Amino acid sequence: MEYFINYELFNIDFMVACMQFVNIVVHSVEDMNYRVHLQYEFTALGLDGYLEKLRLTESEELQVQISAYLDNVFDVAALMEDSETKTAALERVQDLEDDLGRALDRVAETEREFMYKLAELESELARVRSECDEMQQKARQTDEEVSTLRKVLKQREEESRIMQKCQQEIQQKMPSAEAPQAPPIPPPPPPAALTPPPPIAPPCPPPPPPSNVRNVGRASPFIPSPPPPIAGQMQAPDGAMTIKRKVQTKYKLPTLNWVALKPNQ
Repeated sequence: MEYFINYELFNIDFMVACMQFVNIVVHSVEDMNYRVHLQYEFTALGLDGYLEKLRLTESEELQVQISAYLDNVFDVAALMEDSETKTAALERVQDLEDDLGRALDRVAETEREFMYKLAELESELARVRSECDEMQQKARQTDEEVSTLRKVLKQREEESRIMQKCQQEIQQKMPSAEAPQAPPIPPPPPPAALTPPPPIAPPCPPPPPPSNVRNVGRASPFIPSPPPPIAGQMQAPDGAMTIKRKVQTKYKLPTLNWVALKPNQ
């Protein structure tokens, strides 16, 4: 680096070869930490300040090597800032993932509650529909019964009008003047004024004995005649009517002339 920076005679080929050697040494290392260490060593030797002076050179080959070195330089401060930013971003991502997980859990719980509530509402809807169908069926039955009762009532009213019409026709055909009422019957006489019962007839004489002339030559058994009945207990002969007291009513009902209805009335 001493000959590269403090040269006695400027030789462009030597300068290009030196820059190419530095690029190969620094940028061919795979370990980033070692690469940063080499970069730091060249920076401590004053390479960065000297390259800033050489950027204005007119040699195109030297400018290419200088640009290659400066473009591949690791800015440790920027990397540290990026690392801190990345760490904060990762923490933020972790927090967001945790929040997202909790939100997904809440969404899943809400979905379960929604499905449970939906099942309850569907069962309630089915029950309400069943009750509605039953109520509609009962309403139809009630309407049919009401219609039947109205028909029966209308028929009864028609029959009642026909009966009233028939009664009016019957009343029109009946005579307007009623039969004159008979005079009131006088009250019956007291029991003392009644006629006495007829006298009891005397008992009949016993029949005569059989004639001996007709029964000559044959013996006949003797049949005694029955004893006469006791007075007052004689039986009435056949065909006789018993005498009963006639009951006289005080009022007499009016006589109505009823006319039988014809089949077509």
